[in-house]
Amino acid sequence: MESEVQRLVKTILVISNLYAPVELGGYEILARQICEDLVARGYRVVVLTTTGEERVQDGVEIWPRLELTEVVGRADDRSSLRRWRVHHRNKRATAHAITETQADAVLCFSLRRLTLGPAAAMEATDVARLYVINDAWPLAYRPRPHTKRARSHVAGWVDRRLLPSLTTLGASLSPALVLSQSLRDELAAGGVAANNANIVPQGVCTQRFRPIGKQTRRRTVRLLYAGQLHGYKGVHHIFEALKKLNGTAVGTAFSLTIAGQGDPLYEDKLRRAADRLCCKVHFQGHVPFEEMPGLYRAHDVLIFPSTWNEPMGLCHLEAMASGLPTVVASAGGCRELIERCPYILPYPAGDIDALAKTLLSLIKSGRRRRLTGEASRKWIESFASLAAYIDRIESELIGPCALATSAPMTPR
Repeated sequence: MESEVQRLVKTILVISNLYAPVELGGYEILARQICEDLVARGYRVVVLTTTGEERVQDGVEIWPRLELTEVVGRADDRSSLRRWRVHHRNKRATAHAITETQADAVLCFSLRRLTLGPAAAMEATDVARLYVINDAWPLAYRPRPHTKRARSHVAGWVDRRLLPSLTTLGASLSPALVLSQSLRDELAAGGVAANNANIVPQGVCTQRFRPIGKQTRRRTVRLLYAGQLHGYKGVHHIFEALKKLNGTAVGTAFSLTIAGQGDPLYEDKLRRAADRLCCKVHFQGHVPFEEMPGLYRAHDVLIFPSTWNEPMGLCHLEAMASGLPTVVASAGGCRELIERCPYILPYPAGDIDALAKTLLSLIKSGRRRRLTGEASRKWIESFASLAAYIDRIESELIGPCALATSAPMTPR
């Protein structure tokens, strides 16, 4: 039965720099899941983005009417003239979309490489809005610093005096939900006011990601890394840890799967490191999101070795929901997850000996793997489900509309 809020709110405009099938990481995957869930809840969802053709995908209307300042994979272009042009183009496109869709609310994901034009259009209306900030993209729009170098001094003056609307000086980026305290601290340290943002950790779909049921015992313990291949992800630490097990009487056969892609030079480095291990290593490449549940269920342990100030991460939550014991480096927002969940198996980021010791104990003990995986699944169901996460987004975005009249809201 339709709720009072849903009678007031029919259409949600979503803004995201990228959208499925273009998925670089967890941010785009999460945005897709949220949009599809909102459609299932009875809302009309229109995604304003940059790629592909205008289409309807899983009930979501996709309008590729925005422009990136630079294609993904290239260094961000901060030249004032180009930023100004793309800013105003995207501002106009967003304002037109708000009017054309008769949007009752606007949900904004990443504006990386989109400029703050969409934010300016959102904040110039009376339409309810919410920013979901799951990485540090706002820092890309800080005013450039003043330095003694003439060129940098001029750039800083332009950002502060001539074109402040192109920077965080010209947008509130609120109200907002941020993924972790670590991310909120990073934004604040970079000069982006985030003290009023609510911290809401993301969740995963427990229907999509679930254990396989009663398993037959595998002869080989299958270890898994799933994610992008870059040095800051710490994947090489897995190889260094497993190398320490070369001369150890493990007593159980094990293998490693690397699922993902990224820096070709880094991947070559990993392939060379694989030749020095006593276990089989399989480089699976990119795995589409639809195939991820099967990937987790085909493995026994997930390793999340990221060494950078990662806001939170997603694949370790998916693995836990799939009933896998999860070994996680204590860094960034993952520290907060480790504090909340007693079933994660943490180790100090970059500590190869600690990682090797943890992996050895899991390889040797099927009972520990089973009990940890079962407890992890139950914890996700109770504290980190996607449904509960979207409930919170819906409440923050739609809730205020219940206090408003049902009169259409138009740009000022």
